Amino acid sequence: MIHDFTETIAAFYRLYNKRNPDYPIKSSEMGMLIYFYNNIGATALDASKYFKITKPSVTTAIQSLEKQHLLVREQDINDKRSYKIFLSDKGHTLVEEMIESFNSYATLLYTKLGDEKAALLSSLLKEATTILETEGQ
Repeated sequence: MIHDFTETIAAFYRLYNKRNPDYPIKSSEMGMLIYFYNNIGATALDASKYFKITKPSVTTAIQSLEKQHLLVREQDINDKRSYKIFLSDKGHTLVEEMIESFNSYATLLYTKLGDEKAALLSSLLKEATTILETEGQ
């Protein structure tokens, strides 16, 4: 049973990734871009707390995204030691493309599953997310 379960999750993940265009960044960097898309002007420390990772790890991701012209840092006028992070136009466009692709995928699943099965899947995914968050994964 566990083998079938893991194979199903892996197959879903592969199909999801195959359906999406090849983005020029790592999935962890995409998560960082989405965070700063939703949290305009947040800091590296804010992202560190949100993702529960070290600030140096966030800084490394930010520097990579800056080199790709997807993020910009601006010094905080109230605290010269701190920088606020913003998406560049290129970063904003990339996130919106990814959101559109994800929404298309979610709509397809919802339409094909129907209300009842989609609600069940949503409930199970919420439960799985809670388990993983609780276990620190």
